[in-house]
Amino acid sequence: MFQLKIKHKLLAAFGLILLLLTGVMGIYQYTLSSSTRAFENLLAQAVAIEEHANRGEIFMLQSRRDEKDFLIRKKKKYIQKLSDNIAGLKAEMHEVSQRAEQTGDQDSGARAAEIIGYADKYEAAFKELASKLETRGLDHKSGLQGKFRAVAAQVAEDMLAYQVDDLFIAMLMMRRYEKDFIASKGSRYREKFTAAIETYQNLLKESRCDPTSKKQQQEALAAYHAAFKKYLASSSPGVQDQYYQMMRGAAHTMETAINDIFVPDARAIFLTIRKNEKDYLLRKDEVYAQRVLAGIDTLTAVFNNNSVLQSHIDKTTERLNQYAANFKLLVAEDKAIAALDQRNQQCSFESCLWNRNCRDFSRCGPGAVDQQSHNQADITGFCDAEKHRRG
Repeated sequence: MFQLKIKHKLLAAFGLILLLLTGVMGIYQYTLSSSTRAFENLLAQAVAIEEHANRGEIFMLQSRRDEKDFLIRKKKKYIQKLSDNIAGLKAEMHEVSQRAEQTGDQDSGARAAEIIGYADKYEAAFKELASKLETRGLDHKSGLQGKFRAVAAQVAEDMLAYQVDDLFIAMLMMRRYEKDFIASKGSRYREKFTAAIETYQNLLKESRCDPTSKKQQQEALAAYHAAFKKYLASSSPGVQDQYYQMMRGAAHTMETAINDIFVPDARAIFLTIRKNEKDYLLRKDEVYAQRVLAGIDTLTAVFNNNSVLQSHIDKTTERLNQYAANFKLLVAEDKAIAALDQRNQQCSFESCLWNRNCRDFSRCGPGAVDQQSHNQADITGFCDAEKHRRG
């Protein structure tokens, strides 16, 4: 009985040892499997975070390229492209945030949220700037710039109608030789007089002066020339005097028609205004803006101080007021854009942090994986050593 009990005890002891060994092996296997699964899951999440961060960085770079393309080319299609790329960036960062939450990676989650915040601020600032630039005009035909240039073109065309210095001089030369011929009756002055009439007639034909004034001058010149021919054909001093008085009446009509539209140096003054306008558009310097407005005041005063018909004064004043109003709006919009650009310098600085934070993901992810790998190696090494010691 005693030996049997000893046998049973020995069997029980060996069974207990086997049971303990089985338990240790089970614990080892469970720990190894759990650690491996945790490691593989963390590794997969870290790799996924890095991939999403890399794609987010690509979207960020593409959005910055769209920004530059818009500012250089002024094409509205780049506004939508930038919005699409920002949306892609934010989607990638949301993925990073979700995966970081699953693995307890608070640092990556915080970085993802920070980048989303930067992206929202960047997109809002860009859209505000783009809206200002659209209002100003993306090219010379649109926005305030288009309206401003359209009015400027109208005023420039109008100035041609009032720039009749050549006609006025030609008419005065004709009147000079007229009087020389009447006084001397010499053939030399008759030739000069006839040539002066032809010169004035040709200039008038090509002139871009006011149509009404041009018609009046042409009709008066025709009557003037016809009366001169009859003057030459007549030998009676009394009849010649009658025709000469007809010539004088026609000449006065021509002179009045010219004076009704003649504004000395009008075109030169307006060209100076346009030069200052171009200087402003190139340099955005307030000095040139003030010169433009001062030039407009000068040109308005010149019209009012000459014997131009009131209808021409009213039309030109209205056009110049439109020109000045649109130019002031353009200057005000440029100031708003400059202020916005200065305000957005901080946002531009923050946008540079996207790149840094996106790249930080690639450093953060493998670092966590490396730490877990070290932990895995420690666990595996411990279990292998224990198995060797017991086996």
